[in-house]
Amino acid sequence: MTAGTFPTVARVDALPFEQVRLTLEDGRAVTVDLEAAPRALLCPLPSGAVLLEDWQNATTPAYHVPAHLGASVRAAFRLHRVGA
Repeated sequence: MTAGTFPTVARVDALPFEQVRLTLEDGRAVTVDLEAAPRALLCPLPSGAVLLEDWQNATTPAYHVPAHLGASVRAAFRLHRVGA
């Protein structure tokens, strides 16, 4: 697995209703619904990480997360996983 084979995340935004928006380098925006994708996984790499929407599904979308955005992705996903 190499980061160059996946679209690269340029921005991460935590949204209401258990969602995270990933803005990709090419300008596309992808919204990940954490309730619908509870098996999301951030796999560390030397150049950052790869975010898999569902680690149990080989056809799930995957994204390269540059090292400087890793903490933002982890924070966005945790913010929506905390239950009251």
